[in-house]
Amino acid sequence: MKKIIIDTDTASDDAVALVAALRDPTLQVLAITTVAGNVELPLAVKNALLSVERAGTYRPPVHVGAPAPSSASWRRPTRSMGPTGWGTWGPWGSPPSPRPPATGPTPWPAMPAGGRWNF
Repeated sequence: MKKIIIDTDTASDDAVALVAALRDPTLQVLAITTVAGNVELPLAVKNALLSVERAGTYRPPVHVGAPAPSSASWRRPTRSMGPTGWGTWGPWGSPPSPRPPATGPTPWPAMPAGGRWNF
C-alpha cells in the first residue's frame, strides 16, 4: 500500500480527488494539509473535512496550513470556483453552502527529534 500526504486548497476539483484517494484500496492517506488557493483557508479546511466525511472510509487528520503564499501576493480567483469552492451553476448561481463538518481540524504535532517525520 502506498502512503501519501495530500496538500490541497480543497475546491471542488480537489474534493473529488480526496474522496477518490480515500476510497482507493492501494493508497493510505496519512494526512491532509490545507492551504489557500482557489478558496480562502477556512473554506479549504471545511471542504477537506466534508470530503473526508463524504468518502465514508477512514478519517486521516486534516491540518490547517498557510493562509497565503509566503513569497508572493495572493488574491482568490472568485470566478472559477464560486464563493464556496463548489463551483457555480451557470445562470443559476452558486450551489447552496454545505452543512458544517461534524469534526474540526487536527492540531499540528510537534516536530520530532531529528527534524523529520518517518512514515
